[in-house]
Amino acid sequence: MSQNDYKFNQDVEEEKRLQDFIEKGNSRELLKYFQENPDISDGLLYKCLYKAIQSNGTHIARIVFAAGADISHGNHLHLLSAAMLSKNLDLIQMLIEEKIHIELPTSPAANSAPLQVAVVNGDLGMLKVLLSSGSGLDFEDAQGFSALHTAAQNSKDAVKILINSGCSINIQTTGKGYTPLHCAVKKELVDMVKFLLEHGADPGIPDKRVGYSSLHMAVIQGNKQLVELLVTKMKPEQINQLNHLSQTCLHEAAAENRTELIQILIKAGARTDALNEDRYTPLMCAIENSHVGCAAELLRHTPPNFFRKCIATKSCSGNTVLHMLAKKGKPYEEILESILNQLDSEKILNDVNNDGETALMVATKNDNIKAVAQLIIAGADVNIGCKKIGSPLHAAVILGQDVARVLLESPLLCLDVCDSNEETALHKAAFVGNSYMLEAMLNKGVSPALLNKQSAKGNTILHYLVENSTNDDLLRVLQRVVEGGLKLDLQNKDGDTALVRAAKHKSQNVQSIEELLRLGAQVNIANNVGRTALHYTFELKRTYVSYCLLEYGAECNVLDKDGNTPLHLAAANEDDQIVLRLLMKKTRLDTIGHGSQTALHVAATCGNIDVVNILIEQGARAEVPGSSPSPLINAARNGHVEIVKILLEKNAKVNAVDKMGRSALMWASQGGHVECIKELLEHNTDPKIVDESDDVALTMAAWAGHTEAVKMLIPVSDLNHREREEGMSALYLAIGKNHKECVKVLLDAGADINLIDAHGNTALLTAAMLTTGPDILEMILNCGRKFDINAVGCKGRTAVHWAVGEPQSTKVLVQHKPDLNHLDENKASPLLLAIAHGQPKSAEILIKAGCDVNMVHVDGRKPIHHSAIYGDPDTTQLLIDHGVDPDTPMKDGRRPLLLACIENNISVVQILLKYKIDINRVYSNSFTALSVAVTNSFDEIIQILLDSGADPNIIGEGKYLPLIHSIIQGYMCGTVLLVQAGASINMAADAGKYPLEVAILKKNLQAVQFLLEVGADPNLLHTIIQEGTIVFFIEDDFLLNAVTYLSKQPLSLHILSRDIIRQQLRRPFASTINQVNLPQSLKDFVMMMDLKKKWIPK
Repeated sequence: MSQNDYKFNQDVEEEKRLQDFIEKGNSRELLKYFQENPDISDGLLYKCLYKAIQSNGTHIARIVFAAGADISHGNHLHLLSAAMLSKNLDLIQMLIEEKIHIELPTSPAANSAPLQVAVVNGDLGMLKVLLSSGSGLDFEDAQGFSALHTAAQNSKDAVKILINSGCSINIQTTGKGYTPLHCAVKKELVDMVKFLLEHGADPGIPDKRVGYSSLHMAVIQGNKQLVELLVTKMKPEQINQLNHLSQTCLHEAAAENRTELIQILIKAGARTDALNEDRYTPLMCAIENSHVGCAAELLRHTPPNFFRKCIATKSCSGNTVLHMLAKKGKPYEEILESILNQLDSEKILNDVNNDGETALMVATKNDNIKAVAQLIIAGADVNIGCKKIGSPLHAAVILGQDVARVLLESPLLCLDVCDSNEETALHKAAFVGNSYMLEAMLNKGVSPALLNKQSAKGNTILHYLVENSTNDDLLRVLQRVVEGGLKLDLQNKDGDTALVRAAKHKSQNVQSIEELLRLGAQVNIANNVGRTALHYTFELKRTYVSYCLLEYGAECNVLDKDGNTPLHLAAANEDDQIVLRLLMKKTRLDTIGHGSQTALHVAATCGNIDVVNILIEQGARAEVPGSSPSPLINAARNGHVEIVKILLEKNAKVNAVDKMGRSALMWASQGGHVECIKELLEHNTDPKIVDESDDVALTMAAWAGHTEAVKMLIPVSDLNHREREEGMSALYLAIGKNHKECVKVLLDAGADINLIDAHGNTALLTAAMLTTGPDILEMILNCGRKFDINAVGCKGRTAVHWAVGEPQSTKVLVQHKPDLNHLDENKASPLLLAIAHGQPKSAEILIKAGCDVNMVHVDGRKPIHHSAIYGDPDTTQLLIDHGVDPDTPMKDGRRPLLLACIENNISVVQILLKYKIDINRVYSNSFTALSVAVTNSFDEIIQILLDSGADPNIIGEGKYLPLIHSIIQGYMCGTVLLVQAGASINMAADAGKYPLEVAILKKNLQAVQFLLEVGADPNLLHTIIQEGTIVFFIEDDFLLNAVTYLSKQPLSLHILSRDIIRQQLRRPFASTINQVNLPQSLKDFVMMMDLKKKWIPK
């Protein structure tokens, strides 16, 4: 056993023996031991003192003090806390005589001073002792409570003692600003409140947080006894003072439904006309919160001279009490009636809110029939509305008949009031299809001018009626308004008459249209887009309505602004009979309409064979000058083979082209319409016609992947014709779209695989670049024709470069012995691209096939550098297995380990660290792999490096240690990991700053607490403590006190002992300490295992 081990065991035995004396109260043996051992350590004496106080041994404690125990050699908090728990006044007096800090909290967790602990425990004797010793009255706990605040919640006797000792009875807490009276009221301690008031407590002092006085709090709690007690000590101006929300106590009572407190407060002087920040009176608060009883009580006790003002007051939204009652409805009917009976002003009755609404309008909108009747009887003006909605009648028409009936009974009602859309209530009734309301308003007498009133959009009531006249009642109203002078053919802003509007409506109300026609509506009036009612009937496929319009003389050749006649629209439908009907009305067959198309074009596009036959039989021409494309192209494009046959029989031009230069055959080929292709080829169409992009039918079929079409076109086409844009032949287009069957057919037909497209690619390069899977590549490689497997195309790449994205394709190509080391225009080999694109399988194939694993690329990078950057652990291991140096540098000196750390590639780091690599290498004389990981907050990388022996105290010429970097960034996890691994917490960086000092300057209080706990020396802070600048950085009072106190004390024994042990261990500590024969608990202590649980969040 070494000398140090022997000394350590001896100290442990000595401590155990002394503690045994103290626990058994054996003062004689203890005194004898101290006399025989005068050189006992200060630390051991302090432990004996703590044990004596903890055991409530006054006499033993005196012996220890006599032996030289000094309270400065330990934590005052521990001694004082133990003495307080023992409730031994002699012990406390003894500690006071030794000048212990009695103003410090008893423990960091409780954050309560001894004075407060004595109050809570009801120990008046201890309280008196502490006060007589000069204990500060102003110390506050974590909640900001002083001893008097605590006493106000616990003991009148304690309150009396503290007041007599000079404590201010109205002292406020620092945070919330509570007085002792606030505390007593909050706890609802009636006797305590009475006691405090008798001793001068001011109930009108507001708190700092919300501005609540004690009375506010009592009202909110609904404590009648407290309220009665407090108002007797308050002046009216205090009772009416506002909190931070501009609420008086009466507002709070109304909002909290404290009906029983209303009379008490008003009698004490609370004003019923006081306003809060929303300009609500207490009565408004009660109504807003649906407290009916409270509202009634406020109304009953409101003084007569305040009544009118309370009712007329407007809130921020412009609402009066009448508006609010009108909205609430039934529960408030009696209150509303009571107010209206006392109200003597029509102005208040007709006041409008910020939305321009009267109380009557609000009642109408909320369908409160009784309130509407009450307000009308009281004299509310039924015609005052708001611009947006109109009059109350407008709102009533939309809501329902009952509330509207009440309004219609008023003799003062006017029907010509308009809303913001210039619509009357008649418009609204027609819009919703309310026949009852319409007839009720018509019965009051409506002039022709009012009937023909047009809205802002030009609509009359007739425009709305025709959309909703689905029953006999509405049809009767329609007839009645026309007889009353309503004009049938007025046009709205879109140019629609009522007839056109009815025809374009999706329901196309047949009854309305028939009625309009019967009444004489003009059938040929066109709207702003040139369409008549007949156009819309064909567009919406309404055959019966079309017959009706034709019977009443609808014109068939009217062109709309798109150039369409009704026949164009009819040709799109499958109803050949209506087309015949139109032709019987002398409709022109070959009118060119929208898209330069005739009716025949439309029918051919839609595949309406019967319509096509009828049009041709009636003389429609297959080719009309000025039309494009031809009907034949339209039919072929859409695969309507029967129509194609009909048109070809009528000698349609088989080689005609559209504006893009495409023939019917080309469109049929793109769509894969084989029957159409066959029919066109039989009629000698030219398969070699090229469009504006130099495409032919074959290239279009191949691009679209229509194999059967390709087979049909190959015999009559040039296999190697290339389109202009990409320079691709049919084969290349099929390859690019991955159409395997087409590719096979074209290869079998002899398509050239060595053509060079616009990008310099052959068929092989195109397949490697654009296809998925190896199938097409194998077809080309095994087609039996000569080709260059190392041909260079786009971006200077070979087929192997492009194939690395598909491992199976790479495998197929490698079997044909290509050049694996060719560099593209960016100096990248296939292996580099495989790594960069995350294809470890392709990389493995290339490496095993013999590619150069040490080839140097851009910036001196080798494949292993790229695998480290892109995070490819499999390739990294494979490269090392094939002889690559895992620590090879780039031109700038960076090595794989550093690159993997920069990119947070954990698996690669773990692989590299299995080999002999200098983990502490300093790069650019300023950073290491560890410092990079810390700067980027990579937890796992940091842990792996530290476990592998990385030194946390190496910085080169860098400005800061890794530990200081983590503190500056507020990176707590990194800070803990570094300290556990041996980062020096008391070593200054090149900038001359210590970790603890940096933590304080950066206001990283969590790091400050942590560093103090693990042994950072606060004595290094003398400068900023003496200057006083420390208070600008540590805003936590308790932490500031702790730092200041500890800066005057030596480091604790357990921290010093742990540091000494750690200094003897080699890094990494974990592997070293496991070789030492120590209990696991001691190993965990040395390794600081408790830090992770406490300081690193999950």
